[in-house]
Amino acid sequence: MKEKRSTERRETYEYWTVTETATGRRIGVVIDLTREGLRLHCEEIIPSGKLIQVTVHIDKKIAGTDKIDLELRCRWCRKTRVSHLNAVGFAIVSPSPDYLKIEQKLIDFFSTVV
Repeated sequence: MKEKRSTERRETYEYWTVTETATGRRIGVVIDLTREGLRLHCEEIIPSGKLIQVTVHIDKKIAGTDKIDLELRCRWCRKTRVSHLNAVGFAIVSPSPDYLKIEQKLIDFFSTVV
């Protein structure tokens, strides 16, 4: 299968928790990221095409902030082979200014090429 992403996928060193911005409800954890999107492990099934506003909770040592707000669009969702979780691919629709400031740090220092 031909790779569709245009930038390399980076696996995170830590599993950052992701919550729904409006309610604080837990969505899942970040497993890997690219400049264009994130892959999460989620307990619930997320429909393809669904837009969600999320907050990614990170260690404040990364860039002086402990959270990043993003708007994401679900690209795909499928069951993982080894657990009850779903692997869900999201495209970043609307990155916050905070995200744009620390994006390179997340990619370079807090993840590794998969």
